[in-house]
Amino acid sequence: MKNRIFIGEFIGSAFLVMIIVGSGIMAQNLTRDFAVMLLANTIATGAGLFVLINSIANISGAHFNPVVTMTMYFTKKIKKDLIFTYISAQILGCLLGVMLANFMFDLPFIELSSKARPGFNIFIAEVIATFGLIFIIFGS
Repeated sequence: MKNRIFIGEFIGSAFLVMIIVGSGIMAQNLTRDFAVMLLANTIATGAGLFVLINSIANISGAHFNPVVTMTMYFTKKIKKDLIFTYISAQILGCLLGVMLANFMFDLPFIELSSKARPGFNIFIAEVIATFGLIFIIFGS
């Protein structure tokens, strides 16, 4: 069971990050219009996430996010001994996904961001977005 969960979360997380990063890179290559970039990235991410969840939910639950995994644990939907399996697969999958997306667009495998995102408002935005994700998961 742990192998199945690891593989599902690893593949799902890798593909999700490839979709997010790859669509962002592609959008930047195609246009300088920020609204079009955001729209392209949002549509690709939403469609990709929908397909990945439907494809992998029966394999691992399709968490793809450590906060989702911890929420599933706290609500007793998964057992404690599976937390490491889920989260390690998610982190490793995301790392591979971003490296593969960069490789597909002829960029260095690992590249540090040149855009600073300082401020407490960014942190709060992430907290709100994560809450929204958890709310949608449990509400649907």
